[in-house]
Amino acid sequence: MAQILTFRPPDTVAFRHSLFSKFSDAHFRMDETGSVPVVAFQMGDQKVILPLSGIKREFRLAEYTADAVMLNTIARSLRFVSVLRSGDRIPSEILTGDVSFAPEPEHHAAALRRITAELVGWNLDQDVPRNEPAQMRQFTARFVNDETIRYALLRLAAHFGYGADGANRLAGTMNDVASEMAAIEAIRMRCAGVNGLGEKLGRLRNDFSHQANIMSDLEPVLGLIKQPIGIFRDKLAGVDAILSEIVTLFGDFPSVRKMLREVRDDLLCRLAPWADITKEWDGVSTRAPDPFAIVPMLRDLYRFLAPRFMPVDEWELVLAREDKLEDGATYGSVVTWFEREPHVA
Repeated sequence: MAQILTFRPPDTVAFRHSLFSKFSDAHFRMDETGSVPVVAFQMGDQKVILPLSGIKREFRLAEYTADAVMLNTIARSLRFVSVLRSGDRIPSEILTGDVSFAPEPEHHAAALRRITAELVGWNLDQDVPRNEPAQMRQFTARFVNDETIRYALLRLAAHFGYGADGANRLAGTMNDVASEMAAIEAIRMRCAGVNGLGEKLGRLRNDFSHQANIMSDLEPVLGLIKQPIGIFRDKLAGVDAILSEIVTLFGDFPSVRKMLREVRDDLLCRLAPWADITKEWDGVSTRAPDPFAIVPMLRDLYRFLAPRFMPVDEWELVLAREDKLEDGATYGSVVTWFEREPHVA
């Protein structure tokens, strides 16, 4: 019978090969595109950047040797942290599946409000206005209180056929869901920072609408940032849809937890490159903005967005002379064309 090999991820960054101990400044990060994990270090006057896949290939590291497993673990970890060095601990998302940051009490409270609104809405057969914050607050103030939550838990316990302690048992599950959701509520606030950046760019468009030189830099950025904003919106809407399935949420929470963690980890990975960008733009005022300061920031933002969110158009190349073309015929091969970055000083 074949033996199944299982590997536990290493707890900290450590290597056996001498390459990784020769350079004290060696660190692991993603490349400039945010898609390739690399190791970077200084060799004399030269800065060296090597992809992890190339290291495994050049040093002929078999896939299940300690150093190869370490490199694979680092590659997965860099989805959650920006930099790792020798001796650093591997993030808990990789080791245990738990989130590596501690949500604030306000995040837990927001998660509990969202869950109890869905629970009470299910019991009262009321639509929950989850996409409208103001209406959500009105719904909660009108319908959600200790009594309506208790009645909803009692009805749910009856649905599952639980005994006298069924409501208390489900209340425990509700708190477990809130603990899991607290991290996603923290992430929701970070996503709001990207959305806020998009709104700030929209206000700048109003301010500079008659200045063609600035609009030539601003319009491409406005076009590109719509995609990540839409992705974050859709991912969070998917989380809300999971919470709305009350019977599944409370009846099979281990499976639901797995789905929530997959979305949570995906959002964390997508948000990681935005931290410095949103922080920099937080300091930009839309009151009498300085065009000489805005233009370099717009160009930097374009360089960040373009390799990640540039749309791709496919065109068919006609590889025949015009006098040889036939109506209705298809010619040539399909080639992908990328829009090029406009001139940036």
